[in-house]
Amino acid sequence: MTFNIYTLGCKLNFSESSDIARQLKSLGFIQSNNPEVVIINSCAVTSMAVKKTRNLVARHHKKNPDSRIVVIGCYGALQAAEIAQWKGVTAVFGSADKTNVIPYLMGRSIPDTPDFVPAYSSGDRTRSFLKIQDGCDYHCTYCTVAKARGASRSNSIDHVLQQLK
Repeated sequence: MTFNIYTLGCKLNFSESSDIARQLKSLGFIQSNNPEVVIINSCAVTSMAVKKTRNLVARHHKKNPDSRIVVIGCYGALQAAEIAQWKGVTAVFGSADKTNVIPYLMGRSIPDTPDFVPAYSSGDRTRSFLKIQDGCDYHCTYCTVAKARGASRSNSIDHVLQQLK
């Protein structure tokens, strides 16, 4: 099966997208510019990021109406019901369960999502990003991170050091 993944937003999204792509490739999926599955890792911090998510979905559905579009990420966490109604979208996963896109694409049952899902980017950009912490405990009026990503939680020091090596 062919796929492509598009990432909007923060460096954390880039590390998670890179990790998902790496896992899919290890399972035999092939990254392609003409994919059967389009994964859009969404952002909800600004209205421009939301607009870009909508535009990506519309553009890919128009270009290839037979491809499946899966929206993951922060906007998926905040507006899953709305996104599920968009033409071409076959599944929506929020920030906390975005790695469930892998068993979904393989036709397997969706497992319970662990509290913290580690991720790192490699070879996608000039710098590599390692996910150490996720979420936020502050509920600032202007910010969606605490709602979209949940409470603050971190990887263990031992696991972070393993990933660094």
